[in-house]
Amino acid sequence: MTTTALAAAVLLGGAFASSGTVGDDAVTPLTNAGGEVKDLTGERERPARMAPQDVVSEDGVTRVFGKNRFATAAAIAEFYGWDFTNTVVVYIATGQEYPDALALGPSTFDLGPLLLVGAGSIPAETRAVLTDLEPCFIDVVGGPNSITDAVFDDLKQYAHPEYCEG
Repeated sequence: MTTTALAAAVLLGGAFASSGTVGDDAVTPLTNAGGEVKDLTGERERPARMAPQDVVSEDGVTRVFGKNRFATAAAIAEFYGWDFTNTVVVYIATGQEYPDALALGPSTFDLGPLLLVGAGSIPAETRAVLTDLEPCFIDVVGGPNSITDAVFDDLKQYAHPEYCEG
């Protein structure tokens, strides 16, 4: 499968994430370090802050992209409305091979987006989205041959499980 197919798989996941609502009425409001309430129950809307060069929409057809596959995954997360208020989990897969991202499947994208990392590093685009989203949890798909233990450990700084504790 090509990079284009991987981008399509990521886009497909984002399309599933954009429909419906996140959470249910039983979800307890969450707060971030600044005391802002994290509302996981409402409908999501596409944010207006997307850089124009990352989205082209003409005659009912939209293209979401970035300068590379990592930036494209970040642009997709933003375009489909993932933000601090509705992201519980961020799914992480290697951007260097496609099977782990495909194995994750779109069925898990109701709680957060799929972002990509290098085998041994977290690209700046991915770091920026993780910082903005402040997810409760980060689920890494793939073993240490796909994503090193160093990257796994580095991702811990972006997870905030305390936001989801009752």
